[in-house]
Amino acid sequence: MSKLFAVVLRLQEPEITARCYGKDCGRGILAGMFHDDLGALVPCAQEVCPYLDKQTDDPLWKDSNRNDVYLRRLTPLATGTIDARRG
Repeated sequence: MSKLFAVVLRLQEPEITARCYGKDCGRGILAGMFHDDLGALVPCAQEVCPYLDKQTDDPLWKDSNRNDVYLRRLTPLATGTIDARRG
């Protein structure tokens, strides 16, 4: 049994694009998870994330492979960057 971490796509798509799939980290898993309440989630297997803002202390569920899944929030992109969609 191992850990997986998930970021809510609808809340942090710009951060996921730049950090998880872009030049910042680039280790995002090209797969998807779905949660009835949260919607689409982007999984990650990296226990140490340099862009971590918050993370649940305990796993929210176990996936089909019995991995503990924790919910993460990434730090926001800097305002004024080309990838930032916040104002």
